[in-house]
Amino acid sequence: MKKLLTVFVALLSLQCISSYAFAEDVLVDFEDATAAKAGFEGLNQGFYFINPYGGRGNSGAISTNWFTRQNYKVKSFDFSKVNTSITVSTFFNVSADQPLSPQTARTYGEVYLVPSASELGSNINKAFVSFNSNSSATGILTDNLFGGSLAAPGGTFPGFSRDYLPSTFKPGFWYELKVTFTNLGSMIRYEIIINEYDAGGLNFVQNVVHTTETTTDVFGLTKDTEVIAGFAFQVSGAKAADDFSISATGQNACEGMYTETELDQSVATAVSQVEASKNIIIEEQKQKISALEESITTLQANVDAKDALLATKEAIIKQLIDELDDLQRSHNNKKRNKHNSNK
Repeated sequence: MKKLLTVFVALLSLQCISSYAFAEDVLVDFEDATAAKAGFEGLNQGFYFINPYGGRGNSGAISTNWFTRQNYKVKSFDFSKVNTSITVSTFFNVSADQPLSPQTARTYGEVYLVPSASELGSNINKAFVSFNSNSSATGILTDNLFGGSLAAPGGTFPGFSRDYLPSTFKPGFWYELKVTFTNLGSMIRYEIIINEYDAGGLNFVQNVVHTTETTTDVFGLTKDTEVIAGFAFQVSGAKAADDFSISATGQNACEGMYTETELDQSVATAVSQVEASKNIIIEEQKQKISALEESITTLQANVDAKDALLATKEAIIKQLIDELDDLQRSHNNKKRNKHNSNK
């Protein structure tokens, strides 16, 4: 019973926290060019293409010869509940063939949430994070994390910008940009992870960024039941992008955690249900044992009947053998007598 109760309570707990557990996974690996293009609403048609060998481990990837933004239109996600989280991740193969001029910047990659698949232009409603390199007016280089909740057509930006040492993001390496957007009511929390992989894109090297930021939701994304995830990059910052993924907390899970009273009642109900289940199982086992005993009795009777039949048949066979022996002896006697009379 303890085991059954433990399992029930564990399932109950999982049911309670399912709204905080990740599900609804999406992964686009760009191996199928037709499927990949059909799955996205893309900016600058004709300026991006699926490269069958440009991805991680020479797999399929998406490349651009200008700038592209790709909104995944196959599935939307409900971001309207407090504590709901959506994680968006993409791998970018960083390139920096040309040095930065003073007061210029280079974006390597960006992931974001938007209210619709049609949000594609430069001035769009989005909650985003990008990783970049910047050059100051005097030519001082810094790597940079930039993001927040941006409302078109701009205005005051309630976002964040955090500088890192130069060469935090190195040309020729793959970087996974993973951002978990969490609804905090009128605020959005961004958990940002950037992992470095080798030139082939398959071997993890190190984590270079792991930080958390929180900004105001300036255009109502935290009330939106159908948000779209996407990514963006430009040719001057990345050779290719690969393995775009989305993970969202359970979209149809319970609204929140149980109170202590509700949990106590649930446990009491669980105990009652387990006891009832145990009694049902015992009764079922008794019925199975009874049925097996009846089967054994029937089988034994059949065996006894077959033994009796076998004994009868053996007696008949013995009788027939004896009669055959008698006939054989009688025949032999007749032959001897005839032979003697001929003499």
